[in-house]
Order: sequence, then C-alpha cells, then structure tokens
Amino acid sequence: MTEFVAHAQRANCLKRHQIVMVGDAMETGKFTIESDSNDQRLRHMSAERARLKYEDLYPTAVPPNFGLTKNYCVKCEQTGAVYFGITKSENVAYTDCYELRVHAGEGDGRRAAYVLPWREDEITYMELGNAYDFFFTGPLSGCQVYVGTRGGRLRVYHANSNYMGANLRAPSRSSAYMDKLYDMAKQDGETLTHRLGKDQYVAYVKENEVDEDGTYKTRLVGDGMGDEEWFVTKEVSTDVLTDYVARKTGQNRRDISVLQTYAFVFGVRRLGEWSFFFHVIGMASYKRPGLLSNRENKWKTIIPCAPLPTA
Repeated sequence: MTEFVAHAQRANCLKRHQIVMVGDAMETGKFTIESDSNDQRLRHMSAERARLKYEDLYPTAVPPNFGLTKNYCVKCEQTGAVYFGITKSENVAYTDCYELRVHAGEGDGRRAAYVLPWREDEITYMELGNAYDFFFTGPLSGCQVYVGTRGGRLRVYHANSNYMGANLRAPSRSSAYMDKLYDMAKQDGETLTHRLGKDQYVAYVKENEVDEDGTYKTRLVGDGMGDEEWFVTKEVSTDVLTDYVARKTGQNRRDISVLQTYAFVFGVRRLGEWSFFFHVIGMASYKRPGLLSNRENKWKTIIPCAPLPTA
C-alpha cells in the first residue's frame, strides 16, 4: 500500500461522508472515508493548560464585543488501532475514484494508523510512537498543523480558528490565534519542526480592512442600534492560487478559477523515522483547447503530495 493523501469535507476524520484522496506523489484518486466506531478519546486539558483570552493575543488592543469561548488544549488518546483500507469505488460521480474506509477492526488489506481529529476553536494533539506506520489528520480549510519534538518524542497538533476566521470576526488574526494555541499546548523545551499555515494551502485568505490611522474597519450588524461589532474584510488570493493558474495556463487552459481548497496532512514511518506530507485539492473550473471537455467546478489536485513545510 502506497503512502496516502486526502481531502475531506468539514467533519471529524472518523465520521461518514468525507471526500478524501489517496495515492502517491505521481498518481492520486478520490476517496470516501467512514468508520465503524470512534476508537479514540478526546480529553480536555483545562486542568493543565490555562484558557486563552483575547487579551493574551493582543494585550494592547481594545477587545471587540465578542469573546473566545472554546479555547482549551485537547489531548487525543487513541485507545486502539484504527484501520484503513483502500478499494476501487463504483461511484460514478468521481473519475478514477477509490474509497478509503476507516474501521475499528482488522480486515483483509487494512492497515493501522494514528488518526488525529480536530475541535472547533481548539487545538488537539497526540504523540506518535512506533505502534503504526501511518498518521493522518484533516480536513483543513483554514486550520493549521504543527509538529514538535522533545527528547525524541514526537507530537502532532491540529489547531482550528472557526470563530475568528470562518465567521469573519477577525480572519487575518486567526493564524496568530492558532499559533498562540500551539504555544499554549506545546511541551516545555519542545522544538517546532514543521508548521503548515493556512496561506500555504488555501486559494484565498480573508484580511481585515484598515482605516487610514491603521485601526480595523468595522460595521454594525442589524438595525444599526446594537453594539455587535464585525470586522470588514476583503478576500485576497494566495501564492497557491497564483501558482496553480500559472501551471494550468502552461497547459493551454484558460478562464481558470478555484472556488475552494482543502488540505490533508499525513505521515509515513520508514525505518523508525516519520516523514510528513500534505496534499491539496480544490473545486476548479477551466476551459480546455480544441475538442477536449471543459472542467466546471470539479475537484482537482492543486498541490500534489508535498513535504510538510519545515518551521
């Protein structure tokens, strides 16, 4: 079985109806993933880690009229092996489609893996050992992943910032929020070896617009009489989109656009050493020359099986 890459819709890694991708660096297919049961435990670390407040991130800023309510570190305790298997899919909705299914029990052709789920506005983490040769976490549509080591012990972290990012409260600050979550969750003396930031796999990032004096623009929501405050944002394309458009333009494609991108992070252990990768797909459209059929909102590989960026 080759190393795998995956995309998933916004859901827990062990739940149904995720669209994932599997394969190697040269050839990938589209997959679905499901599990028979959730074979791991999530435990809040509130007794060991302090809560993260808005003022912890921006001590000199005037806090807006909202608070951060879910901001604990969460440890993932995998109580048993999680097994995955790969089969050719009969779903006609995808081209060259395969299915990756996650199960609580063993079976023909299944392999064991570490699986790290995510929690909204929190950071989850787990320690990787020598029990299994595969690791994966996802989906990533704005989350960030960190890998740290201390004394030869390896940890992987999955940070989420839906409250600040996806809800447009302060999207340009969401990356700093997730970095702060990692700082809060990491071990004393831990060395950060890898970090996947959201702008390294998303096609667009949302930034807060600022006034001439450098303060963030805001607008009132509702009837204009309330005090709820939202940041005004703008959408900015990233190098991920720019590079993809350049690559497809070189293949004589035109009218190229990408609506959304998702990433999946996975690890492979060889000869006792872990290597980490990420794979990105997006809902892309473009026109092809001659009699070739066009692509309209089709899931396509945007970044194929790349090494996880080092810190």
